[in-house]
Amino acid sequence: MTLTISSRHVLEDLEKWTIEKFSPVVNNNVEIPDLGSPSVFTEDSLCKLVKYVPVKEDHVLSLVWILPYFGKDIKK
Repeated sequence: MTLTISSRHVLEDLEKWTIEKFSPVVNNNVEIPDLGSPSVFTEDSLCKLVKYVPVKEDHVLSLVWILPYFGKDIKK
């Protein structure tokens, strides 16, 4: 199990908060399902630069893509 934390806070505070908040989490050694088949991205859709012109003064960017269903791999 892996956890990554990024912040502008000092390392000592981050360590303290991380231990406090995540120590109760139990590692069940769950096998991660393979989400790479079928591939979400095709070869021709990778490495593309997309430029856009905003139509409003909103500072919001929404990215949406479809992922394959993997609910069958989740244990209850």
